[in-house]
Amino acid sequence: VDLTPHPYVFPDIVLGEFGIEVKFTTNNTWRSIANSVFEGTRGEDVKHVYLLFGKMGGEPEVRWGKYEECVMHVRTSHVPRFEVEMYPTQSLFEKMDVAYEDFYKSPPEEKIKYVRKYARSRLKPGERLWWLEDKEEQDHTLPFEVRLYMNLSQEEKRKLRAEAALL
Repeated sequence: VDLTPHPYVFPDIVLGEFGIEVKFTTNNTWRSIANSVFEGTRGEDVKHVYLLFGKMGGEPEVRWGKYEECVMHVRTSHVPRFEVEMYPTQSLFEKMDVAYEDFYKSPPEEKIKYVRKYARSRLKPGERLWWLEDKEEQDHTLPFEVRLYMNLSQEEKRKLRAEAALL
C-alpha cells in the first residue's frame, strides 16, 4: 500500500461544531496518513469530526465516516500521526481501550502514554522502541537533541571525532 501523500493539499474544514478532514489519493486504497495525534489545529468548538475521502485509483469513489471510527493506526516520523482507513475492522481507540473523546481531551503526556502502550503491544520478542522510551535516564552515548558542532565544547568535539573514527 502506497501511503505517500498526494501533492494536492486539502485544508480541514470547520462548520460550526463539525470538523471535516479531507483525504484524497490517486491510488486504489482507502488508507492515508492523517493529522498528528496531538491534534493541535483542531478548533475548540469542534465536537464532531468526520473524514471525507476521495479515491481516484481503480474505480473512483468518495466515502465518508466518523473520524474516530476511521483512525486505525499510529505512524511515527518526526511526530506520531494517525493513519486512517475507511471502515476498518477495529479503530485505534478500541485497540487502545480509550474513547476518542477522552483521548482528544487528554494532555499530550497522557496521549503519548497511550501511543507507547499501543506501539509496545505490537512488538515482537527482542524488539524495542528507542524513539518512545519514557525513562529519564539515557541509554545512548549521544543526546538526540540537534546542536551546532561549532557550539560544542572542545571535549565534546574530541569525543565525537573519536567515536566517528571508531565507527
